[in-house]
This record gives sequence, structure tokens and C-alpha cells, in this order.
Amino acid sequence: MTSIIAIGDSLAFGVGESRIASPCGAWAGRLAQVIGAPHPLRFAWPGARIADVVNLQLDAALMRRPAIALISVGGNDAIRWGFDAPAFQARLHDAIDALERGAAKVVVLNLPDVARQSPVPPLIRRRLHERILRLNEAIGLATHGTNALVVDRWHDPAAYERAYLSSDRVHPSPLGYQRLAERTAKALGYEGVPSPVDVSHHDARRRLWLVTSGLPWAVKRSPQLVPGIASLILNESGRIRHPERHHRKADGQRCQDDDINALAANHEPAGLSVRQQ
Repeated sequence: MTSIIAIGDSLAFGVGESRIASPCGAWAGRLAQVIGAPHPLRFAWPGARIADVVNLQLDAALMRRPAIALISVGGNDAIRWGFDAPAFQARLHDAIDALERGAAKVVVLNLPDVARQSPVPPLIRRRLHERILRLNEAIGLATHGTNALVVDRWHDPAAYERAYLSSDRVHPSPLGYQRLAERTAKALGYEGVPSPVDVSHHDARRRLWLVTSGLPWAVKRSPQLVPGIASLILNESGRIRHPERHHRKADGQRCQDDDINALAANHEPAGLSVRQQ
């Protein structure tokens, strides 16, 4: 039977899902339900960057020889100081290539404009817009020369609708994960498969998570995020001539949730794969 693995960040992990610990939850679990596959494996974790995917998650995924590999990564890279789009592109391409050589069908997500719902100042919103344009371009270019599919969240109206977003307005809600699963199934060629998976929102639980976990996380991690935000403003405004040459050591530093709390805007990033669904 078709086996599924998910690697990457908190979206691949399932933050925002009401049944995050269930094998039937999140993007991978709901896809398995839609296409009738066995329970999937998730090697993802919140805060993961491309280095984590390549150095830690990829080998575990390859050992399982999956038929379908789901990848969500980039938001945590883009928000950080020294984001190097060409290096990110090359590493993601290598990960896709390794999975395909292991016979997996690879599906990659790009990012929507979460800044539309984020209460950030206009200057930061514009800079994040420009940064995520570069990230999405890198994601698209990373699929060139491969058979990977890109599920396009940038142009998906549901990615900006309240019902499809969790309380943090960054991660999908259960309904949002269900839509991702169904769009992924369609991209893979599974047409008209009924889905029995619950899509209830559990609003009270999600609001409780935001108050008890989301806000304390933001306060705790603010010393790490402020330099990244400063780099966004400087790099994307052109005040640093070669931002890709500035790097910061990442030795074990991980956030416990995605930093994708503001992304891009309303025009298509150049270089996105023609295989987008």
C-alpha cells in the first residue's frame, strides 16, 4: 500500500490541528485518510529549518522508502538573519532529488500571504513580503529538473479565510489541513475520493492554546526573533548590498513554533514550478 511521510516544520508537524497527536491528523494524516493509505509517519517538528530537514529528518525519511513524501519548510529560514535564498534552493533541491531517487513522489508547499492577517507594522509587512517572494521563488526553482509537485498556497483563497486558519492566523485549522490534504490528493491524481475525516474547529481549545502557549512562546523567543526582523528591514530595503553573504551559526538553536507570522503579498513569485496545483 501507499506509504506517506512528512518532513519539515510546524505545518508538516501539524500545529493548529485539533488532533495533532493522532495519526489521522494534520496534512499527512488527513491525506492518508483521503487516499486510503496506512497511517503516515511525521519526522517534522516546529521551528525546523532547511538544515534540520537535510541533516536530521531526511535520512530517517529515506530509511522508510515512502511512496509519497510531503515537505513544508522555509518559513523559519526566511525570518532569520542571513537568509541565503540560493543556498536554501540548492539544499531543498538535493532533498527532493534524494527522495525521488528512493522512488518517492514528492509534494512541496509554498507559502501564503499570512501578513494579510498579521498585526505587524506596514514597514515590516512590506519587507516580509519581499523576503517571502524570494523564498517562494527559491522553492519553485528547487523543483526544476525534478518531478516534484508544488501545492500553491500563495494563490489559494482559502489560505486567507478565517475558517481555514488556526487561532494564531498562521497555521491551518483542521479545515485548513483538510483542504491541503484534498488538494494534495488531487495533485497526485486521486480524483473524487470521499473524505470521512472530521473537520471541526474546536475554537475554544485553539484560543486556549494561543493564550497558554502561543503568547508565552512569542515573549520567550523575542530576543531571537528581533535580529531576524531587523535583518529583514535592512536586507530587503537594499541597505545591505549582499545579504546572502551574512550568516549566523545555528548550532542547535530551534524555535518551538514557526516564525512564519508574516509572509508575502499579491503577485506571483518568479520561478514557481509550472507543476503547481
